[in-house]
Parts: sequence; C-alpha cells; structure tokens
Amino acid sequence: MYGNRQPSSGGFRGGRPGGGAGGGGGGFRGGDRPSGGFGGGGGFGGGANRGSFGDRQANNGANLRSIKWTSGDLTPFEKNFYKPSEQIMALSETDFNAYLAKLEITLKGREIPRPCITFGDCGLPDYILEETVKQGFTKPTAIQAQGMPIAMTGRDMVGIAQTGSGKTLAYVAPALVHIQHQETVH
Repeated sequence: MYGNRQPSSGGFRGGRPGGGAGGGGGGFRGGDRPSGGFGGGGGFGGGANRGSFGDRQANNGANLRSIKWTSGDLTPFEKNFYKPSEQIMALSETDFNAYLAKLEITLKGREIPRPCITFGDCGLPDYILEETVKQGFTKPTAIQAQGMPIAMTGRDMVGIAQTGSGKTLAYVAPALVHIQHQETVH
C-alpha cells in the first residue's frame, strides 16, 4: 500500500550500513561487548544487511483467502459494560467539570462517559476490585478514572499520561471484563 519503506542496507538507518537503531557496531550496547546490543552487530536490526526484512516478508499473506464480512457470519457481542454509579450520575455539570479540572483531564470526542471517582464507580467486577485493594490501590488516578469508563464502553481511546500513572491497569482491568464476556471459540 505504501511501497517499500525499508532502506537497502538493513534496519531503519536511512540507507546507512549497519542496520538497526544503533548503526555500525552499536546502538544499545550492554557493557563492553564489541558487537551491538539488540540484534548482533548493529543495534536493533543487526549488522550489515541482516537487519533488512527484504525478501522474507515479500510474500507474506500471498496464500490467504479474503474474508467475507457479512453480518450472517458474525456473532454479535456486547461491548458496553459500563454502568455509571448513582454517585457519578448525581454529579452536576459544574461538579463534573471541576473534577476533570482537578485531575487535569482533557477530553475530545463525542458521548464520552463520565469519569469514576472510586474503583467501585468504574463498573469492574468484584474479583478485580478486591485485587486492586489487595495491591494497595485506594482511588483511581486520572488516567484510570477516565480511561476505565471509556474502555468499559468498548470505545477507542488514546490515553496520554506519565510513566507510573496507572495506564496499564486502566487498559487491562476493562480488557479482562471484555474477555470474560466473549463467547468461547469452538
């Protein structure tokens, strides 16, 4: 679709030899090893021409059949598992906006669910709530407070937050709920 975006001599080095993220002999080296870190002699992609994907991937998918995405072939499934608590629904628009401002949450989109104030407000099952308490989490961080309700509704989202802010839990806990509700594949 976009044509060949691989350089002629390995990795993603703008055509320079050595491949990978580190080039000639380097990249992310560990200690005093003479060869590059990830991928042997040249960073992530390997040295010389070893980092090039080249012919190995030229025919990927050549033997695959087209999928016919007709509604008769697809099993319907539930995507929205978020049910806001009474506490969340009782928030006035002013309180809601103040909470977003306090947590420095910026939203773009349509029909975005309100954030949760406690983990119990996020619509998570008891086994996940119990584990969050056992792990020492007391209340959701900003990314969790807004991200969990969005993920529980099955909507797409891009969440940007600092390292250590709880993004993984914000994505994984709702993912477990979605997985639990999927029909077993036979």
